[in-house]
Amino acid sequence: MDKNTTTGLILIGAVVLAFMFLNQPQEPSVTNSPLTEVKEISSSDSEVINSTNTTPQESSFNDLDSSDMIIYQKLKEQQEQEDLIERYGVFFGSVSGQEENYSIENNKIKLSFSNKGARIINAEMVELDDNGLFKYRTYQDFINNENHPISLFEEETSTMSLSLVDAEKVVPIESEDLFFNLVKQNDSLLVFRAFAGSEDKYLEFSYSLSEGKYDVDFEINYHNIENDIKSDVDLKWSMNGLSTEKIASDERIITTIMYRNFGNSRDYLSETSDDEEVLDGNLNWIAYKQKFFSCILLSEDGIGKSKVSCKVLEGDRYTDSYASKSSIPSLGKV
Repeated sequence: MDKNTTTGLILIGAVVLAFMFLNQPQEPSVTNSPLTEVKEISSSDSEVINSTNTTPQESSFNDLDSSDMIIYQKLKEQQEQEDLIERYGVFFGSVSGQEENYSIENNKIKLSFSNKGARIINAEMVELDDNGLFKYRTYQDFINNENHPISLFEEETSTMSLSLVDAEKVVPIESEDLFFNLVKQNDSLLVFRAFAGSEDKYLEFSYSLSEGKYDVDFEINYHNIENDIKSDVDLKWSMNGLSTEKIASDERIITTIMYRNFGNSRDYLSETSDDEEVLDGNLNWIAYKQKFFSCILLSEDGIGKSKVSCKVLEGDRYTDSYASKSSIPSLGKV
């Protein structure tokens, strides 16, 4: 697999997440890529601060003159930056930012996104019936004659994160902790980038919708960072299933995680109790099965070794808690 290969993920059938490798070179065209500047302190500056006290206590700040305070502030900023580099490696400049939300939709589904983590935070079924009302609504909406589309999951109880490991680090870097820049947007496409020290090095998430389909294409591009991260990458995905019917306990009887290996029939975890399983890999798909809808992680080239778990929840709002951690290869290291 060449270094221009792009790992892709696809969200299919009522919000589906999946990944595939696509051979297409990426042409960067980025503007507005704020990078954190590393500020260096000269040796003469160090001597000045050393003569006053390199770590002044709060009670002694008033004893420093203005030049000493400037030097102290520079040293403090430099230390904070070094701490970020130690924790987040090449992505240290993408740790800070302001959270913003975006959306794309077609005549079937609407997806909302946050630029923090560049992840889907809500999925709504927006198909209309012959009367111009939402075709899929909760039981309560039908009873109350209210017109709201069904949401498949919510921001507060769902996660999607890529776990990357810096080539020189041990602690994983979670994409959910990074602020991505939106670099391209139209009615059916969003492209996010988390920069890794320069405009020409970044992690890119691209989402696109096709009219008349529930499929959501999700592509991952490791642009010029294949030598900065280790070869194994994990995709973490979790959500609480929202109850949409009259009695949540009835829904729970048939909710679970299902999966299929290539060449085999489908299998599933327990539908009535907490369950988990480690799957060896070569998976075609992993599905978070609700009563009428499923969220499916689908791969045409195969999902790697995965750990899946499903827990039965109590109350009327949720059915089950779903979680999976799946191994996918990073670009150029297959």
